[in-house]
Amino acid sequence: MSQVDLDINRGVRSILVKHWIDLGRLSVRSTDGKVYVRGALTRIGGVSEDLSSAIVENIFSEIKRIREVKQIYPSLENWTNDSGSWQQIGKPEKETQQGQTSQVAAKVYDIEKGDKEQ
Repeated sequence: MSQVDLDINRGVRSILVKHWIDLGRLSVRSTDGKVYVRGALTRIGGVSEDLSSAIVENIFSEIKRIREVKQIYPSLENWTNDSGSWQQIGKPEKETQQGQTSQVAAKVYDIEKGDKEQ
C-alpha cells in the first residue's frame, strides 16, 4: 500500500469520526485513489441524532474533496443511492447493534463465571 493510499484512508476515517460513524461496522480501503467503503453506515452508540440523507451526502462530498481521491465505491448494507439521493434501507442498524452488544456482553459474563459453552 502506498503512502498516498494510507493518507487517503486516514482522511476518510477522520471524516467518519467527525460525523460519529461507527468504524467497527465499516471497512475502508483505498487503492490508487479509489476509495472503497463497505458495511453498515451507522452512528456510534450514544449519539441521539440519526443519520439523514443530507448527512450521508455530506460525508461522501467531504471524502471526494480529499486530495488524491479519484473515485468512491460505496457498498453499504443500509443505505442506497440508486435514485440519485441517499436513502436508508432495511431496519435501523442502531437497534440491531444494541441487540448484538447485549448478546456479546452476556456471553462474556458467562465465561467470567466459569460457565463454558460447548
